[in-house]
Amino acid sequence: MIEPTVLARALHGAIEPFHAVLYFAPEATAAWESLGLEPRGQGYVAGRAAPLGPVGPQAAGAVFHNFNPALFTFTLPAAWDIATPAQVLRARAEAMETLYRRVDAPTDGLAEALALADAAAAAADTAGRPLAAANAAVELVDQPFADLWQRLAVVREHRGDGHVALLVAEGLGPVEALVLYSQWQSTVSRRFLQSSRLWDDEAWAAGEERLRERGLLGEDGLTQDGTALREHLELRTDQLAAGPWAALGQDGALRLFDLLIPVLQAMNAAQAFPRPIPIPSRPA
Repeated sequence: MIEPTVLARALHGAIEPFHAVLYFAPEATAAWESLGLEPRGQGYVAGRAAPLGPVGPQAAGAVFHNFNPALFTFTLPAAWDIATPAQVLRARAEAMETLYRRVDAPTDGLAEALALADAAAAAADTAGRPLAAANAAVELVDQPFADLWQRLAVVREHRGDGHVALLVAEGLGPVEALVLYSQWQSTVSRRFLQSSRLWDDEAWAAGEERLRERGLLGEDGLTQDGTALREHLELRTDQLAAGPWAALGQDGALRLFDLLIPVLQAMNAAQAFPRPIPIPSRPA
């Protein structure tokens, strides 16, 4: 029997790129521009925050956690003066449907994948998880890929909300969390994390210094305590994200995993991401 935490980790590897393509796809850029939104800042923030309603910069910054607050003061509430959250939600659904059709994602098993994702989303406990709760309330649009994307957004944000809660509990601010993550893994570069979250070198260095003061970062990278803390965060994130997969059961979770992998492969073949998507291994 595979532990729900192991399923949570594996499903995250499949769901994250399925969801995150919204933030890279030309279809999304076109959708934001058609609404009159500047795509990289306003489009990203409004596109992710729209389920929350017309929130201001403070609320959006709090739930997104690791971005420079300047991003939110630049984008909100100005974005809501241009397009309503309802318009943004419709635009992102249309963008995702168009994207997955363009990359020729397989439709075999699509209805089954949607049913499984719907069951997983319904089992996600959203208490204390604002982005998951808000996405759970978004109505489906009766377009299969868009609806699958939306249901997977619930479990994706469910995991993310839990992770943010753990960061707060450990006293890790936005920059410290990013520094800790960048030092712990080698897949995502410091340069990408800094540029995408809008933290300059001075802010990054200050985050490093705060970690050094806590004994978590040394001259050669993470200390033993730093590595142990980051691994603890990952394990606890898996544990907090396991509920939907425990409810779905091993067979259901593995079946959803198997149905998502060909979609990721189609995305790689069509170069839907700036770089190839790492295809996760099936848990055993």
